[in-house]
Amino acid sequence: MAKRSSKLVTGCVVTIIVIVAVIFVVGYPFRSSTALKISFITVTNDVALGFLATFVATNESNEEITFAGYAPQIKRQGIWSKLTSAGDITTLPAHTAGTFTITAATNCEAWREPVLWVYDRASETEQIRSGVKANLYFNWLRASRGQWPHYYNNMGGVGYTAFSAEITNTPGK
Repeated sequence: MAKRSSKLVTGCVVTIIVIVAVIFVVGYPFRSSTALKISFITVTNDVALGFLATFVATNESNEEITFAGYAPQIKRQGIWSKLTSAGDITTLPAHTAGTFTITAATNCEAWREPVLWVYDRASETEQIRSGVKANLYFNWLRASRGQWPHYYNNMGGVGYTAFSAEITNTPGK
């Protein structure tokens, strides 16, 4: 009887260790998902190009970050539009800032600038973690459509989206 209970305890301990390891790999945030800050600076009225908005992107991490700004996301009747078309790709070294300019949105109640960004060098753990998460997500979609699971290889690192603060358009602009 003692052998049976020790095998049960060993099995439970091993199961708990496996569950904790899976939670650690899939859910533990190894890096900050808020390392890139986007701040609005000003809007200019260029004669040839129209209203241009200038933003500053600040890399608050210890690693190099690559980012691309989307088209401005506009708010109409309290609902944000979908994200569309990323722009120029820029790289920021650790603890630096850089400015970028976009065409300002003027035909809405408010708007903001979304930016897609990634760490330049994904760690092995992040690559494994993002591969597991992406495979779970995409295979859940496939299963919900009645399709067989598929292994997606080489999913890469984790991508994040940062947003500037909401910019309210003043009437008459």
